[in-house]
Amino acid sequence: DLGLQIAFVHLLFNCIGVLIWFPIPFMREIPLNMARFLGKLTHVSKFAPLVYIFVMFLIYPGFFFGISAGFQSDSGGAKAGAAIVLLLVGAAHLFLAFVYFKRGGREKFLAFVHEKRQAKFENKEAADVMGGAAVAVEDQI
Repeated sequence: DLGLQIAFVHLLFNCIGVLIWFPIPFMREIPLNMARFLGKLTHVSKFAPLVYIFVMFLIYPGFFFGISAGFQSDSGGAKAGAAIVLLLVGAAHLFLAFVYFKRGGREKFLAFVHEKRQAKFENKEAADVMGGAAVAVEDQI
């Protein structure tokens, strides 16, 4: 019975996701662009996916679990503390979004990612050339 209930929850979650992202054409690009960006970020650092998984699947759920526990508490202080923390974290997210989209943060971050990718590509290319040179020297001996 519980397994069937969980299956229905997952089905509804997926159906609602399709209803949110699919009907409007420009909305279809949002998850695709996010996936492309994470792919580029992964190309820069092997640790980017680990940090992403850690933050999205441990930090945020733990944070929201703590906030919900604070709101469900019988203590007025816990409710007030949860409300204050929620407002502060919401304000921090809004500030970061403002900087990213309106203050040139996006361009700076994408330039940083591009620079790191280019440096990584050049280092790999130099290693390939050096490895080829070493093979050519061995062939001459």
